[in-house]
Amino acid sequence: MASCKFLFIYPDINEFSHAYDGNNGCYYYGIAQLSSVLKRVGVETGLLHYTLRPAKEKFLNDIDNFTPDIIGFSSTTMMIADVYEWVRWIRESGRHSPLVLGGSHATLDYKRVAADGLFDVIFIGESEESIVEYCQHYRERPTNILGTVVKGDNDYIFNPARVLEQNLDRYPFPDWTLFDYESLYDMKTHKRGILMAARGCPYRCSFCSNDRYADLYRNKGKILRIKTVDYVIREAKAMKIQYPAINYFQFVEDTVGFDRIWLKEFSERWPREVGMDFYANLNVNVCNDDTIKLLALAGCRRLQIGVETGNESRRKEILKKPVLNKTIEAVVKECHKHDIDVNSLNMIGLPFESEENILETIHFNARLKPKLLQCTIFYPFPHTSLYDYCVEHKLISESNLSRTDYFRESILENPKISQEALYFFRDNFKTLIKIYRYVNIDWLIRLVGYKRAGKIIRLFRTRSELKKWLYQPRKKLLKYV
Repeated sequence: MASCKFLFIYPDINEFSHAYDGNNGCYYYGIAQLSSVLKRVGVETGLLHYTLRPAKEKFLNDIDNFTPDIIGFSSTTMMIADVYEWVRWIRESGRHSPLVLGGSHATLDYKRVAADGLFDVIFIGESEESIVEYCQHYRERPTNILGTVVKGDNDYIFNPARVLEQNLDRYPFPDWTLFDYESLYDMKTHKRGILMAARGCPYRCSFCSNDRYADLYRNKGKILRIKTVDYVIREAKAMKIQYPAINYFQFVEDTVGFDRIWLKEFSERWPREVGMDFYANLNVNVCNDDTIKLLALAGCRRLQIGVETGNESRRKEILKKPVLNKTIEAVVKECHKHDIDVNSLNMIGLPFESEENILETIHFNARLKPKLLQCTIFYPFPHTSLYDYCVEHKLISESNLSRTDYFRESILENPKISQEALYFFRDNFKTLIKIYRYVNIDWLIRLVGYKRAGKIIRLFRTRSELKKWLYQPRKKLLKYV
């Protein structure tokens, strides 16, 4: 008999929801990992994975169907408003299960979450040991579990963070069955398995939650930790057996390649023992002379590289990411040489960013010639360094922080660029890069304005069509828009 029943509730609504195409959302490695740890000690787990906002009656019925002892939410900042509404529904209905919160928002903004007073326990940071300890003793209402903020009789009790687990191999494989994995976006659309070979990041970019994590875990152990090659291979093989339709694997840790000895062993064993392509994330600063070559030998076919902005000084001074343009160009060139596709990750709408700065990013990507491009709008995650900078310079309103996502809109009040201009670049980012060498974009915008320029670009998607069109007299140009 299970020691208790723990129900995870995962709102997967805004982020990437426009890309789901009827699939059941994305796999979340963290929840699957927590579920496997809980099951190992006899806790029964369930999951409500919402990609659409549920009606109140359906939501409460879904909970009752599982009859949980504990209800646990995992949420980003962009989803926290929905979570708060659902928690109020539970409280108003008279259900008395303890309500707990984990995930990135709980870690980044736990003081404000505590001040809002809706949760019995807030889990901060990596929570495997904390959640197991809580589930084993929740009937006693423990208040001293490390890595938690707990509602006491009069106020919340803030407990210190745990020492980071250094041996990641001691955890079981994630609980893939918690999700309906075969119906997820990852599997149904991409036929990919999700792996995480490491935790932590060696860098402190001002826009990233890792900046906050570094403060949380200061003097709590080495932040950057990696599983053994043996563990990663066993996990990949087990997942492939469970889901034979997997065509490739996606490694979701912050960066691959920071441990050369590990990478060399991996490059020898992965193709021999797993023999499948994989994609990964890469911070170019970890690269040495043979990093890309070893990744290619292992079977890497795509690397996601955080370009962020084409303006080198802003990348260094505003984003605190001291990566040189020439370093990015050299790594991308090496990727092309070894037939590794590059997905260039970019942000627009940064604090005090101008149209000229965005055009620099477009120009830089035109030089890089990546296979794929992603353009998001900067979002200030609470209590990261760049969030504090935005607050200090009165660029954000606290009321705007939730119920948006970084593909659709900006919550910054940026005096250097209009919303119309920002959304023009958002909507046409990829096409502008394709045509950059053929068209003076500044001239086009001045000639017809943002709205008409956007229509023109959408009408003429190929270079040859656009070049032919641009040689017409201005009167003929304007008749199209």
